Amino acid sequence: MFPDTKRDFSALIVATALILFICSFIFPFIILYITRDSFFRPDTYWIFESPFAAYILLMMGILFISIGLFLFLSVKKRQGKALAWVSFTISLFISLTLMIISVFNYYYFNEKGLYYNHLFSIKESHYGWDDFEKMIQVSEKEKGTTRLKELIFVTSDGREISFPFQDHFWSHLNKINSLLQRSGVPVEEQTIVIDG
Repeated sequence: MFPDTKRDFSALIVATALILFICSFIFPFIILYITRDSFFRPDTYWIFESPFAAYILLMMGILFISIGLFLFLSVKKRQGKALAWVSFTISLFISLTLMIISVFNYYYFNEKGLYYNHLFSIKESHYGWDDFEKMIQVSEKEKGTTRLKELIFVTSDGREISFPFQDHFWSHLNKINSLLQRSGVPVEEQTIVIDG
């Protein structure tokens, strides 16, 4: 007997789609770290990260490949091979677009200021320490415990750039505050009290 290549091909597509679906929750952390460090890593930096939105977009990009594979099989059964390839190509295009956008979304701090490649931007923006009007440190107070929640940098044109406060910011917060104050930029504190 000859093997059923159509059934084997369909099984391979289903297996690949399932693997991509499962990996879409893990791969973004690995892929973004490797690509960001390989292509965009600056010579000097204190903090070099991708915003959480970049990880979500990359996850969606991988999911779109998985969905495209399932769509390919479904459309192929109902409408034929030509339309199936069109649907898969469209999902692949959407997927690659989301992946490219996610890889280009990063930021880093160094002695010269903040460098940020915003979402949907290919060009890196530089904000020197004196380009800021102020920085707001937002804290959250709950049950007597206060913790730093967010850093908001307000540029001189009124644009707000916010970063959720993460542990690796602690070791660089004094440097950031010092360089802002040296540039004449006030550092304000804002506390949000949560009833509990």
